[in-house]
Amino acid sequence: MIKIGFLGIGSAGSNVTEIAELYGYRTAVCNTSPEDLDAIQLIKNKVLLGSNGGAGKDRRLAKSDAKQNYEKILNLIKEKFDGIDMIYFVFSTGGGTGSGMSPMMIDVVRQLIPDKKFGCIAILPALNESPVAQINTIECLKEIIRLEIPSFIADNEKMYRSGTIKNRKEVFDKMNNYIIDCFNLILNTKRVASKYGNLDQQDIIKLLSTPGATVITTSCIGDKERKEQGFSFGRKIMSSWDSSYFAPIEYDKNITRMGFIYELPIELTKLINYDDIEQEIGSPLEIFEGFYEPDESNIVVSILTGLTYPISRINEIKKLISSKKIVTEDKDYDSIFEDVDTSWFNEARNKKTLKTLQNDPDLYEEVEEEYDEFEEDDTASKKKKSSKKKTVKPKKEINIEDIFANYD
Repeated sequence: MIKIGFLGIGSAGSNVTEIAELYGYRTAVCNTSPEDLDAIQLIKNKVLLGSNGGAGKDRRLAKSDAKQNYEKILNLIKEKFDGIDMIYFVFSTGGGTGSGMSPMMIDVVRQLIPDKKFGCIAILPALNESPVAQINTIECLKEIIRLEIPSFIADNEKMYRSGTIKNRKEVFDKMNNYIIDCFNLILNTKRVASKYGNLDQQDIIKLLSTPGATVITTSCIGDKERKEQGFSFGRKIMSSWDSSYFAPIEYDKNITRMGFIYELPIELTKLINYDDIEQEIGSPLEIFEGFYEPDESNIVVSILTGLTYPISRINEIKKLISSKKIVTEDKDYDSIFEDVDTSWFNEARNKKTLKTLQNDPDLYEEVEEEYDEFEEDDTASKKKKSSKKKTVKPKKEINIEDIFANYD
């Protein structure tokens, strides 16, 4: 099984990560607030950053703490996530600590630890949350988009709009569980290998490491609705995308990869047809499929990767900020995204493989390094010998201050 790790940054990210700990994922949390860090009781790997007693929703203060303590995060990842294939930074875009330091720290660690893959799980605030939370979100999303990394964008507003939520605590608790449940759908299962096709480890790695917005959903295919006139397998699957708690999909025909896990009786697989889906969402570079015997219900798990970031949701936030006539350092939030180049979405669809900063051969190379190894000799004593191992190294020296400068 592909090994996924979760690094919670700030209060919201730490709460999600604590759920991941319950399911056996490798976890760690960082915070600028000692009180918030103490509230996380299940996770042993905890790091306090800075001495300000929190960030107070101030992204600049969080960035300052990150610059002074980035080596703590770097060492935490090296020591506690050894053997992990991919690490997700988990944070809220509306707060101070997670929103302020996460994009910058992802930029740092992916360059200094190039043999690991990194992504993010970013949680958008509901529209009824404070104006500062909305402003932080706009600024944080701009930095995330610029990173070109795999990104799950969870949306508290969509949970409110579902009409099933009574209060804010319920939103947070339900979202925390929902995010980890989505990973469990493809990772933490006991599916029996199928001779009709499996979603194997390399398929999952490809899907989860694809840059751009990512969505995982599940659809239940009931016998009654399947027999209804006009039933469409594709439309039923697409309905799960719109009812998910991820930010709205753009449907702009930009998608890189799709994956589907079918837990259906084999006779129902004849209904599978992607014409309706591709007409709405576009033709992906690759489609991965796995077919398995159903446990109780007939379900389909969808994994969409390389989607355009939720521009319509971003515009909704900018409109809200504008309507409240918020003055913040003379920033023009109507044009804040104009200098973000997202042309790589279109270019990626025309390539057979995707390059990211983590595996681009123009930036990194495999080199052999010598290290000392000890073995027993005939006299039961240890003797030293020189061995070699391959490691991934940057081709040029990385200047941390240059990275930090991009976030000033």
